[in-house]
Amino acid sequence: MLTPQARRALFASPWLRDLPESRQEEVAELFEERTVPQGALLFREGEDGDASYLLVEGAVDLSTGDRTLVRLTPGETFGTALVADDRRRATATAAIDCRLLLLRRERAPRFRELQPADFSEEFSRMLARSLDILLEGARQEGCQIVAFRSEGKWGARRRFLRALAEAVEQESGRSVAVATFASGRAAGRVKPLRSGGRDWVSAGELDDPAAMRARVNRELGERMGQVGFVFGEIHESLRDVRLGMQADVLVQRVEGETLPQPSSAARRVIFVHDRRDGRGPPVSGLDLIPLAAEEPDRTRSVERLARSLCGHSVGLALGSGAAWGLAHIGVLEVLEDAGIPVDAVSGASMGAIVGAHYALGMPPSDLHEMATRVKTLRDFLGIMPELLYLAADFNPVKPGLFAGEHFKKVLASIGPITGRTFNDLRIPFRAVATDIETGARAELREGELADAVHASFAAPAILSPYRIGDGVYIDGGMVDPVPAETARRMGADLVIAVNVVPPLDPDVRNPLDRILAAAGKLNPLARLRSEEQRRLPGGFDALMRTIQLMQYQLGNDRAGDADVLINPELKEFWLLEFWAGEPMIARGAEAARNALPLIQEKLGAWRKAP
Repeated sequence: MLTPQARRALFASPWLRDLPESRQEEVAELFEERTVPQGALLFREGEDGDASYLLVEGAVDLSTGDRTLVRLTPGETFGTALVADDRRRATATAAIDCRLLLLRRERAPRFRELQPADFSEEFSRMLARSLDILLEGARQEGCQIVAFRSEGKWGARRRFLRALAEAVEQESGRSVAVATFASGRAAGRVKPLRSGGRDWVSAGELDDPAAMRARVNRELGERMGQVGFVFGEIHESLRDVRLGMQADVLVQRVEGETLPQPSSAARRVIFVHDRRDGRGPPVSGLDLIPLAAEEPDRTRSVERLARSLCGHSVGLALGSGAAWGLAHIGVLEVLEDAGIPVDAVSGASMGAIVGAHYALGMPPSDLHEMATRVKTLRDFLGIMPELLYLAADFNPVKPGLFAGEHFKKVLASIGPITGRTFNDLRIPFRAVATDIETGARAELREGELADAVHASFAAPAILSPYRIGDGVYIDGGMVDPVPAETARRMGADLVIAVNVVPPLDPDVRNPLDRILAAAGKLNPLARLRSEEQRRLPGGFDALMRTIQLMQYQLGNDRAGDADVLINPELKEFWLLEFWAGEPMIARGAEAARNALPLIQEKLGAWRKAP
């Protein structure tokens, strides 16, 4: 015997809506009513299909492999299996608590006999729709459930939720409904977050958890077919109560400088820290969004979280390349001018230096000014005291021409990085280095920024390996010159990679090598060298060219994980030509402008309203 709710759902379906009342009772007896909890497996891909389903209440995910095809909501039919040897073409799982009607395959012949004459045509259309979803693999946009929790009271909670709901609607082009779950006693004092009728307050009785769980899932199921996102706000009166709401994403506000271990069954957990409450945890991935204390950065933080929830986050992978890395600044300028957001940055070597300063909040215009201070001989003489710091490091005993002990002082002289940590970042950042003992790529994501940058920039034979804790590191460009994979691991959905290392150009000569060659002519012993020996490149030049060749080839290969690759034209410059910052920044900007149509095309595809 079907419950009244299940019976109404059955005869409201398009293919039974016109069934004569005289046949309804017999049809209803062919169906079984079943209640399944969230997370329950209904059937697996490849299994024999022994029944068809009608979803009465709740939500069901159909997936293949690790990819979700569609999220079904009440009134939809799925798993049609009315003939023998019909294999399941997807896996079905209860997204939340569900009530289902099940028609077993052996009852299908009688089911057909009881249908109107035009049933076959209507049923064929229904079956074709299911096959289109599964065979073509077209992912339909299902409703996402996003739950919110907070450690302790948070006065800015509702303002934050309102701003986030508006940002998600703007970013996705889909509507958001905010449900506030409160105890029955507290519900009377709580108003829906926004006016307009879409948001609501749900009251639950603490002494009847089962009834409260059923109510939550029923209300969620009703809304999921109407909106793109349901935000579940857990009122403090229910802070310690398990609602049975299995969210797709849990957004949890945290306090202090340490992230807790995720304890939610949600598929994804994003932590939020309000900088108005003090210093937060290290910012090294999109699993943590720091809310800036002041506007307009606070609004940008909320927009960054909205893009993350929508699957629209943009990551930037800045490659290694010594002076060539100044071209990264031109790329950042163009992206900023075009309104392209950057939600996460990974960097190797020079890309780590530029990326760390940008992630701290240094605008591209300030980076440009910093990088172009050296334009003339007088400018060069002006920075001699800074260079003497490196000269003081010269030590032929240690590996590398310079021990690198004063590298942080040089960093301090050009930007605000010294004394800052990953906890101070405005957007997520990771520096990529190479573990000299294992050869593995290391993603540095906490501690002093200057330490991480130093380790990532420790070029072999120039700077000594750098120790952080128990690890000893050299230049990240040795193993991952363009860390696109790192940007992806940080949570970026669209990755833009920049490989600034150019192919070898035989016409570009190392200025230092020319000086050494000129000095060699004054050396009487040099006359003893053969003509063939004198035509060979100097040792330093050979080493630099070898590194360039390796990083150019490896960089393009490692950038294969990116969605967009930017390659500035820099082959006429020498890798240590830091005094040519202006033209190299211009080349970076030119390459970024050429890539803008592709970037905007990909972003535009995301933002088209369904």
